Amino acid sequence: QPGAVIRGRSPFAIRLAYQNPGEGGALQSAGEIMREHLREVGIELQLVPGDYATVWDRAYLHWDFDLAMGSFFTGPDPKISVSPKYISSNIKKATGANLMGYENPKVDELLNAADSEMNPQKRNDLYRQAQTVLVDEVPALWLWEKTYPSASRDHVIGLPSGMNHWEPYENVG
Repeated sequence: QPGAVIRGRSPFAIRLAYQNPGEGGALQSAGEIMREHLREVGIELQLVPGDYATVWDRAYLHWDFDLAMGSFFTGPDPKISVSPKYISSNIKKATGANLMGYENPKVDELLNAADSEMNPQKRNDLYRQAQTVLVDEVPALWLWEKTYPSASRDHVIGLPSGMNHWEPYENVG
């Protein structure tokens, strides 16, 4: 029965650490939606908001969380932005590491092979195989994908061509 509580026991409770305001309030809203859905199956989701530094310290450097929500860049190349988040040899409390503690020898094998593959088609196939396992096992639940649109006047030259437009702008004219 949704929302049922076992007599004599408190509902199962888990903590969700997230940055607030993060993603323009989207993380708070996502947490509230998750809390409502989990309540229906007898799980109490305790929302633990904090500023960026507090959440990063609590969740990612001390692993003091049950669930954590945040944004991670996955470009421009999977070797430097995706593999480190899932390869078991990179399980550690550090920025850019496998913070989830996820371990799967098959994923390790596929990502390591893809990271060193020179043939673009073979490399793509290996990453797709790893992605299939990650989607099936859900070590992380990807809630949305962000884009970073950039606009400029047509006479501006020297704009950086990177994916997130945070690159240096010293050559813009």
